[in-house]
Amino acid sequence: WPGARAVDWIGFDVHGRPELDDTGIALKLFPADRVAERIADAAQYEKPVCLADIACENMRGQGQWWADALRQIRTPALAGVRALIIVEGTDPATANFRLKPDSAYAIRSQLADPYFSGSD
Repeated sequence: WPGARAVDWIGFDVHGRPELDDTGIALKLFPADRVAERIADAAQYEKPVCLADIACENMRGQGQWWADALRQIRTPALAGVRALIIVEGTDPATANFRLKPDSAYAIRSQLADPYFSGSD
């Protein structure tokens, strides 16, 4: 930790991979508990938190994952999140994070909530 004067934000990544049941319904979505733990750990530094790299693999269930992620971010448990950077792209060495059409719709729909623009 270089000190409060040298740090403006605390940032960390959240990469998802939905776990699906046999019918294609997502069982495990956004890891809100893990994110809440990281926010609690960062609270000691009294700096805003940015999910600086949030992405979900391009697979069945991706739209459900994004809808859940953006709903969870609005809960009191994740109130420390003040910014997020949504990642879309493909890294052949790791995973495909391209947005499926239903994911883009889920993101657009959730971001329309005044919570994300700071409006009431």
